[in-house]
Amino acid sequence: MEWKSKAEAAIALFACSMIAGTAGFAQSIWVESGSGTEFGVEYQQVVFKNDGGADNSGWAGFLIFSTMLSEKMKLYAEQPYVNASTSENTSLFSPDGSSSSESMLGNTMIGVTLNPGEDWFTDLGVRLPLAQEDKLLATVTGAVMDLDRFEAFVPNFATAHGRVNYRFADRSGFMLHLRAGPQLWYRTGDKGPRDDLMELFLKYSGQLGYRNQRVSILGGVVGQWLLTESEQSFDENSAHQVGLSASLFLGRFHPGLTFKVPLDKDFKDAVKYTFGAFLTVAL
Repeated sequence: MEWKSKAEAAIALFACSMIAGTAGFAQSIWVESGSGTEFGVEYQQVVFKNDGGADNSGWAGFLIFSTMLSEKMKLYAEQPYVNASTSENTSLFSPDGSSSSESMLGNTMIGVTLNPGEDWFTDLGVRLPLAQEDKLLATVTGAVMDLDRFEAFVPNFATAHGRVNYRFADRSGFMLHLRAGPQLWYRTGDKGPRDDLMELFLKYSGQLGYRNQRVSILGGVVGQWLLTESEQSFDENSAHQVGLSASLFLGRFHPGLTFKVPLDKDFKDAVKYTFGAFLTVAL
């Protein structure tokens, strides 16, 4: 098959190398969480380059819930959803040139944060494999939106992660947030002769920002590195995304906006940027 656009070729390469070949936070790292019970919704829209006459589009939504189980433990849960569409002659996702659209539920996240509110804290969580394997368009569209939650839309894998966080904030409002830890992928679908039963990623991020009683601004970089493909270089096995968020604290309501741009060539050939909005409500 010959693809008319560089965007489709890049998406195909990305899907094959990072999804078919191998295959967080409950809420986005760009959304600050409070200390009580909260319900939230998050929306993300990806803007593809769509060169060569392509017409690919998509959006994702996340329902988020969190609550304190004790002074030292916070429970969180997330349910993702993605909707995607494409229309192009000889399209990767629509070979006969007709329009195509897909939607699906993503992989449910359940996890806990240990020592929330401290300078050092830990996230532990799992994703249940609910995504459908016959929806490649929805899978790839959801995955390229948010690298920090790449695994939320990949089918046939259950994942588990543990991440250590360091967060610093001084009286001026300056903030620093560093996070890193492993993520294990366990294959739940059919295993091919060249497929591994398990894959191991290292997830990491760094953010700088400012916060006062009314406003929060964050900027930084998110990355992931596939550790179990030793025959390939770091550049081939890793991906990175830079992001920015701005939010307001209005009593029980916490609205905000997000903006993310890919840094790696495979992403950049396909995706211009992703923008979004969120709202969390303290119950």
